[in-house]
Amino acid sequence: MDPLQVVFQFLKEEGYETAFNSLVEESGKEYNPRLLREHFLRQNLGEFMINKQTAAFRGILEGKKLRMSSNSNNLSLDASPVCMIKYGQGFIASFNDQSIKYFSRNLDIINSVKFSCPTSLSFQIHNDLLFFGGMGGIIGKISLVDFTLQATLQLKVQSVISIRILGDFLIAVSQSGTLARIRLSDFEFESTYDHQMPITSLCLVSNGVIYSCQNDNVFHYRSNENFNDLKYLYMNPNELDFGGVGIRDLRECPCDSCVFAALTDKHRAVIYRFSPERKELEILANITHFLSDGLTQPQIIWPHGRYVFVTSDEMKIVGVDISSNSVLCKKDGWKKSPRCMIWLENRLIIGAFDKSLSYIDFEDEND
Repeated sequence: MDPLQVVFQFLKEEGYETAFNSLVEESGKEYNPRLLREHFLRQNLGEFMINKQTAAFRGILEGKKLRMSSNSNNLSLDASPVCMIKYGQGFIASFNDQSIKYFSRNLDIINSVKFSCPTSLSFQIHNDLLFFGGMGGIIGKISLVDFTLQATLQLKVQSVISIRILGDFLIAVSQSGTLARIRLSDFEFESTYDHQMPITSLCLVSNGVIYSCQNDNVFHYRSNENFNDLKYLYMNPNELDFGGVGIRDLRECPCDSCVFAALTDKHRAVIYRFSPERKELEILANITHFLSDGLTQPQIIWPHGRYVFVTSDEMKIVGVDISSNSVLCKKDGWKKSPRCMIWLENRLIIGAFDKSLSYIDFEDEND
């Protein structure tokens, strides 16, 4: 890489605009920010080599750059939103009054139903069916054609905090420490697995599921092909402290099925890459700027390769640019903490405990 571009980078990032402009004029060279990605990788991953790890990180950084716009909106409701999922051109949200509502992207209510089921904590959609996991160990499915409740299952008594679709199965995890594998074909249990500690989070990775247990220093991985075989993946001790790292939430990477993000209780999020042949996860990036969360189930979302957004217990939403570990946005104004988020085409929609839905729009930086 041209050493002059490295100097350009330093002057630009440190805010020495006068010196930067003078050097550009004197050198007669054009500043090319795209070349800086190679330098960034060399700084963070050692001497630059084309391998699977650096290629994965480069793929993440290819996402478009965004900036927060001034366009926003807020809607007051009669109950607090708990979880959301994209559906059609809008989204579906559950509320702590046991209702489920379908909204447009502009927060207009399209449909609203209420069932005699505990509050839903997690959603998945498959073949015009809305699957949910909720408080009290409930798992169910709802027809998206007429919004009627089709069936429910009972998993222990503690909350089902997360569900995922994996192949022909629905995977559910609960705070009782139970993981369930449910057949989509007839909505019956295929198998269940009990753990000594509560399960705190779940996501998909590399044609399998990865999940964490409370006060543990390993992740648990089960592949779709060999689901009964449990594989332990050790967290890197150089990156995370010993003594039981709490994983609050897990989120799939939008551009690489082998990569996922873990929100920890150590004031950070970590971007991991899963390699089937290794016992230790590869770390692609550490992201700070997050406070330790006091929420029951804080949330991290990853709508673009470059950016993650996290709820905060100081009643803020924090968005961070992974490529530079810098804050993209920090939004406050809620009376109680934000609980859930969803991304709809450059619009971040937030549900908060103060019985509100709101959105923040983002623009492409090059526009």
